[in-house]
Amino acid sequence: FRNFYVENEATDLASLCHSDQDVEFFQRSLARFSRQHSLVQGIGETKNVGFLRIDTLALKNAVLPSPKKCRGIIDHYLPILARQRMDSLILFSQDASGRLEAKPTSTVEFVESLTFLDQIQEKIGGVDLDVNVVKELYDLIEQYNVPVPPEDLATYKTLSPSIIAVKNTIDKAVGERDAN
Repeated sequence: FRNFYVENEATDLASLCHSDQDVEFFQRSLARFSRQHSLVQGIGETKNVGFLRIDTLALKNAVLPSPKKCRGIIDHYLPILARQRMDSLILFSQDASGRLEAKPTSTVEFVESLTFLDQIQEKIGGVDLDVNVVKELYDLIEQYNVPVPPEDLATYKTLSPSIIAVKNTIDKAVGERDAN
């Protein structure tokens, strides 16, 4: 208990969470602090050691806030990070759909739309990776019961359909380009 208490108190989780952490960081952190919390909760109020009965309630009360505090920091930053990544993907899909569905009215606009189509075809593979990261973040949120606003969950449910719609729009635009 001493080791994880000292380690937890020495770690500045808030600054770690502000840096661009990956899914594995949150997975490890949630597992670690949940396990620590369970271990501390499992401490009985007394422990028999030979002929002595030791009151362990003070130990429990001293150690328990450490994993709770650390878990609270993760619980605060994880939904924020997931929402930011999701918002950027939804903004990307809305922008891409709007630009791809717009009908060019001049030669310059037609050239710009073809250039954008080429650019968006290159970007869409990276978007799939970003969608998987967001999915993994929301899977962690669900697995560890991290509190998240209901509107974030509702928006998350629209993410995959939005990306699929962009891919369909890209396919349609490519078909129209190839037909011309």
